[in-house]
Amino acid sequence: MLTLHNLPSPPYKKFFGREDSINRIIETLIEGGTFIASIDGVGGIGKTALAYYLCKEKIIPSNRFDYLVWLSAKETVFDPFSKDILIKKIRGEFRGIEELIDTVLSVIGFEDIINQPLNEKKEFVEKEVFASEKIFIVLDNLESIDDDRFFDYITRSFNKFASNNRNLKILTTSRKRKKIIDFPIEIEGLTVEDALKMLKYLASEHNTKEVLNATDHANIKLLEKVGCIPLGIEFIIGQMSLGKSRGQIYNELQGYPSLEGSKTPEEKRKKLSDIILFSFKNMYEILTEEQQYVFKVITSLVRNKTKNDPPISFELLISITDYGKNDLENTIEILMDNKLITQMDNEYIVTPMAINFVRQYYDDFGDIEDRIVEKKNKIVKSRYKAPDKVDLFLNSIRELIDNNRLEEAEQKLLDGLGLMLDSRIYFELAKVQSDLNKFIKAEDSFKQSTELNPKNIKAWWEWINMEDKKGRHNIALQLTEKALEKTNNDISILLQRINILKYLKKYDQIRKEVKSYLAIYEKEERLDEILRLLRNWKHIEYNLVRSENFKPDSYFEAIEKLINKEADLDIK
Repeated sequence: MLTLHNLPSPPYKKFFGREDSINRIIETLIEGGTFIASIDGVGGIGKTALAYYLCKEKIIPSNRFDYLVWLSAKETVFDPFSKDILIKKIRGEFRGIEELIDTVLSVIGFEDIINQPLNEKKEFVEKEVFASEKIFIVLDNLESIDDDRFFDYITRSFNKFASNNRNLKILTTSRKRKKIIDFPIEIEGLTVEDALKMLKYLASEHNTKEVLNATDHANIKLLEKVGCIPLGIEFIIGQMSLGKSRGQIYNELQGYPSLEGSKTPEEKRKKLSDIILFSFKNMYEILTEEQQYVFKVITSLVRNKTKNDPPISFELLISITDYGKNDLENTIEILMDNKLITQMDNEYIVTPMAINFVRQYYDDFGDIEDRIVEKKNKIVKSRYKAPDKVDLFLNSIRELIDNNRLEEAEQKLLDGLGLMLDSRIYFELAKVQSDLNKFIKAEDSFKQSTELNPKNIKAWWEWINMEDKKGRHNIALQLTEKALEKTNNDISILLQRINILKYLKKYDQIRKEVKSYLAIYEKEERLDEILRLLRNWKHIEYNLVRSENFKPDSYFEAIEKLINKEADLDIK
């Protein structure tokens, strides 16, 4: 039996590329176990064209299905060859389940019962078609449908039908992935090779000499401005055929349309590039203010990225936006579902057209971009050429600390530990908690920091200092013993220990330990440490002689040793 269908006119003159996507749809939907899959991508990316090509060139010739039903909820189309109004309305509101049932009845040849009550004709289609027939249904422009009953029907109800009828399949297209679709086939712009073929083909069809006479390099530069999106390629040829130059199209796509005669922001927006508005406006406006802000932040970072900047990663965004981990994760997920951003190698990416949409459409973007660049530069400013994600995160926290926003800094550090278990974060957290007089929590954080990185001298020093200031001198001394063991007898820790002993007036112990550590440093030829230790000891003995009538024997001993060592240094 030949496949009965209601395919509309082709949405393209010639189809280019997409072999991998076609194979994925066939493997996932036709040959796979699922009954529903979705082609996802931004407006103009070629979702409808891909679905149409699949139906016309693969589904119908295979005779695998008896019926192919094409149902479009598309309300507007973009006419790249129009001189005035490029975005045109083509239909009214989608009628939900009834429109699906009526379209199926039309394809299978039962138009005579279309005028029956919905319940009656719906029951007929479910029993006579969905339950047993080989039927392939395309739902084009799913994002235009705002009908919970319809979505419930094509998922839950169709899931029941498909459990008994393995030959019932649904393919949807959508600018944003609905959560009900478990198997998205996400498509991006064409490959450069296929995009160039399409550009040259359309240029030949419309005798666009500015493209035909240009080098491949020049044409590829033009393609990059539209992200190799098929509708963008049609826009280039369509507008050139109407007399626009390459330069005018560049300006329009980059956000510099002619705004002559426009007085209000609303009038200006009407003159923005229709191709960009068509691709992104509806998707962007459904976002919350917080989600829009993150999109603007990523756009700012992409536009102003230098070769020495770190990747635009989740960690960088959490540092710049001051959002909590869960809030940012949810926001990123929504932006990716709406195809406004993509991720590659731990870095978020925005297409040139999406960037130019934000620049053109939102008056506050310039101010936001300036603030974001300033904040980014502060975060990456470091003696290291390539600070890692923890460095970036901590640099943003220090800005909060500098402004005495300690409670906020503590919470962000705790959130950061959910992403990155790192001794440096624990160390910063411990210092903040100590400043907040949360000493028990600070002690735990110092412990975690030194366990993760036992050689972190600063962490040991700050921990010991906190305990000493609290009057827990014996705890502090005990910590110095452990710290000296872990840090190869670091001199700053040793001097900290000696000063605590001095406060406790344990002078004999000081002398004993000074001589012991001098021997260690001598053996390891650590001359700088020897000099620092001797100078500190001399200072202690000098103050004793002056204030407490101690015999100067130890002072003279310290002086003698120090003179000898300084002489050694002069010789070297």
